[in-house]
Amino acid sequence: MKNLKKVLALVLAFACAFTMFAGAAFTDSADISQTEAVDMLTALGVIKGYEDGSFQPDATVTRAEMAKMIYVIRNGGSDEVSQYEGYKTPFTDVENVNHWAKGYIAYCYANGIIAGKSATKFDPDATVTGQEAAKMALVLLGYDPAKANLVGSAWGTNTINLATKKDLFANYGISITGGCDRQFAAQLLYNTLWACTVQWSSDSESYEDVVVYQDTGDGTTAKLLNVTVAKKYMGLEEATGIYQGDNKINTGLKDTESKVGGKTITFVPAEGNDLVGESVKVLYKESKDGVAGLDNKDTIYGVTLSGDTTTVKATLGAIGDDDSTGTNNKIKVDGTKYDVYSSGMDVYVNFAKVANDIDAEDFTDNQLYNGNTGFKKDSADTVKFVLNDNGKVVSAYITHVDFRKVTGLTSSKITLAGIGALDIDDSMTLDSNVAKNDIVAVTSLYDNDPTSDDAYVTITKAEVASGVKVTDMKPGGTEVKIDGNLAKQAAYNNSITAYDANYVASAVLDSTYDFVMYNGYWVAAKKVSASSKDIALVTKTAPGINDQVKVMKSDGTEATYNIDTDDGAASSYAQLSAGGAAKLYSFSLVGDNGIQLKNTTLSQTVTGLRFFNAAGDTADYNKDNKTVTIKNGGSTTGTFVTADEAVAYIFVTGDDNYAYQIDSLKTFTSATDVEYVLNDDDEIVAFYGELSTKPGATASNDEYGYVVDDVRTTSIDGTKYWEISVWNGTETINIRVEGSVVKTGVDKGAFIKYALTGEGVAESGDIEVLSEGNKGIVGTYRANRNLMTLIDAAGNTLNTYAVADDVKIIGVDTADRELVEGIGDPISSIKNEVTNQYPANILYVLNGDNEVVAIFVDVENVLTETDYDIPLDVTVGGPVDQD
Repeated sequence: MKNLKKVLALVLAFACAFTMFAGAAFTDSADISQTEAVDMLTALGVIKGYEDGSFQPDATVTRAEMAKMIYVIRNGGSDEVSQYEGYKTPFTDVENVNHWAKGYIAYCYANGIIAGKSATKFDPDATVTGQEAAKMALVLLGYDPAKANLVGSAWGTNTINLATKKDLFANYGISITGGCDRQFAAQLLYNTLWACTVQWSSDSESYEDVVVYQDTGDGTTAKLLNVTVAKKYMGLEEATGIYQGDNKINTGLKDTESKVGGKTITFVPAEGNDLVGESVKVLYKESKDGVAGLDNKDTIYGVTLSGDTTTVKATLGAIGDDDSTGTNNKIKVDGTKYDVYSSGMDVYVNFAKVANDIDAEDFTDNQLYNGNTGFKKDSADTVKFVLNDNGKVVSAYITHVDFRKVTGLTSSKITLAGIGALDIDDSMTLDSNVAKNDIVAVTSLYDNDPTSDDAYVTITKAEVASGVKVTDMKPGGTEVKIDGNLAKQAAYNNSITAYDANYVASAVLDSTYDFVMYNGYWVAAKKVSASSKDIALVTKTAPGINDQVKVMKSDGTEATYNIDTDDGAASSYAQLSAGGAAKLYSFSLVGDNGIQLKNTTLSQTVTGLRFFNAAGDTADYNKDNKTVTIKNGGSTTGTFVTADEAVAYIFVTGDDNYAYQIDSLKTFTSATDVEYVLNDDDEIVAFYGELSTKPGATASNDEYGYVVDDVRTTSIDGTKYWEISVWNGTETINIRVEGSVVKTGVDKGAFIKYALTGEGVAESGDIEVLSEGNKGIVGTYRANRNLMTLIDAAGNTLNTYAVADDVKIIGVDTADRELVEGIGDPISSIKNEVTNQYPANILYVLNGDNEVVAIFVDVENVLTETDYDIPLDVTVGGPVDQD
């Protein structure tokens, strides 16, 4: 008896605990994939959740439970079964134990809906399979098991074939012959409700759909309607119309409303606006308070495609019209031609209408997209063509994507180049893989301004084909072979090139790029410059059977290799030793211990690098601006900026060779026997010089930060300190300054330079409040060139500054005087549409060489005026409060 009660409680939880309407808030709703089906069946009372608020979508359904659900549908939503509990069945495993589902099983058995596992056993607690559930559903539709061949040895195969024909297995994502779980039981029954009931035709000796004729209201025509299970047994009405979207598209609608055929309904389908433009069926129950027919007072139970429209999806760049004149008014997709409706098609971009009644020729060639001519030809945007029941295109829905760089990312905001800071909230879908400095695909739905309150923004990490060497391309550099396939450039998706000078819109043969990809097109390309890791210093040669060289790599390690001669005499030991005996080479390791060496001064081809032998010249290195100056007899012949990861190979007379990373190298002058290597950006990636002593390394003690809290006083071992909380771009540190006078201007919201004399301790004289006269308006920031151009409020160029390699970039929120984590490179200032002015968005610091060494970037792209809360030079006049 205890077990019986336990089973009964579980089953009642399945079917009687409580009713939820569409969008049922089950505690495990995130685990439900068949949302629409579960919502609809729950709303109709066919299935229900457990008493703990969960649905448990993956829990299996028993044969008895399926019989009960079929009963509820057949009886219009009622699960009252007491009148059938006295009915007898031949099943001893139901009758003898007085099974909880006895009445439901008896009803279904009497109506031919179910059969036993044998003449005397039903096996009510066994898991129902998909095909068993489908057989019950087919009988519910009106099929006689014997006439429809749903009995006998072939019952399973015949059931699957017939159920598939009636679309009962649509979106059924598990094995048909395996156990059926709760959410896919809901899906099968959901499909059953939409299916048309059938009747036997004696004339044709076959089954046909049950139909009725309904007066359309004008007294002249009648419309043929199918009698679905929902209509026949649940008393539900059905309406058909074009889905027109939710309140994001139709202003004035509530969050729970959408439009179908011009009528407002209190329901939003799970597919949402993906259905816009397509014909749908609405299953509803007529309200007594509303008008006849569908309206917003009716109770809606489901929305699904009616089949009166179909869709064709494509990439814009891959479609075409039928001929050059457009006289045939056809659009070609994947080799198939589609007629455009005689009155033309309506065109939407990100759900906003941009054109009415457009023919094929206009669609493929004219100004339909943001004023751009011929937008289709080189666009990777996707389009959904909607075809009416005659197969003619009536509308086109384009999804346009822009690409931008992430310049800042916190838990609440994301900052995009050329757009600014966006709140991460319910009006955004953000890919969890996105990080600072990533290139992302940005789609702004409903409003093309992603900062608008009406826009819904999706941001996903862009696909990047890295390190692709261009060896095959068409003239112009816009069609390039990438991963073995020729890829066209997506000219109308490459917005990133306007905001990041690192990215270009054409490629050069034999150069290497990181290509941003979208839908098989390339959007923009970032040139990959050769680096110091590609360069080695030959420190010793040894002729022999296997000519050998000893080389030093950029990390300072040395190794001996055999010269590989497979590429001809140019890399042989004899060539290596010829002429000026160059020391710097591009290298490639071959096999177990082979090496190939190349140097352009020896008439060899090296992609992305040029080698220079300046053995008779001297070289000076300036650590402050990271430049190498080549001199001849005291006269400068060239000054070159060093690349980010440049390496200096220095031979110290009477000592040895050393490799220095450029960021750690100290200034030196008059290195002799000079060689250097330039990349395609005319930056030095490696150089060699001889000095009498080691140059050594140096570092500055200056740090920069933003004061993020009110200055406090504290006492440690009887000594009074001012304590300042400073955000340095990486962490917040507390700096203690001994004394009773606050440094002028040091308070929350101040930008400061400081130097620590010990752990967390600074002298008052080592703290400097930075001048707000150095607020700037950024026009462009070229990280790859270490250059920043400032403009005035009207957009006119003021000055261009060199940016130090080790520039400190610190994210701040000056409006709230808060720190910002994860800010990236500073972005261009965005014009204020009200004032028509560009606002200041950074505060910058210059060193003695007029290089930018620190930049404070406001996350909102507008630097707010500092308003100090406490007077300057405040003197502490009494004991420090220790509370």
